[in-house]
Amino acid sequence: MIRLPKLYQGMGSFLTLWSGQVVSLAGSGMTRFAFIFYTFQTTGSATQVPLVTLFSFLSKMLLSPIAGRVMDRMGTVSAC
Repeated sequence: MIRLPKLYQGMGSFLTLWSGQVVSLAGSGMTRFAFIFYTFQTTGSATQVPLVTLFSFLSKMLLSPIAGRVMDRMGTVSAC
């Protein structure tokens, strides 16, 4: 078990969740970059790259509010 400094006592769960989120976001960013790079290597078209980028961000922008609303309605007990 890692011993946290006195400043961070009681924040073990939060730091675990936060570090997991950092790893998840880094992995998502690398996957998005690899997909865009693969699209350019496969098609050779400069037009396809912005379209793939647009659709990858657009799907996240459109689905995030819906997912947030669903989770708010479910409550914290049933979401876990």
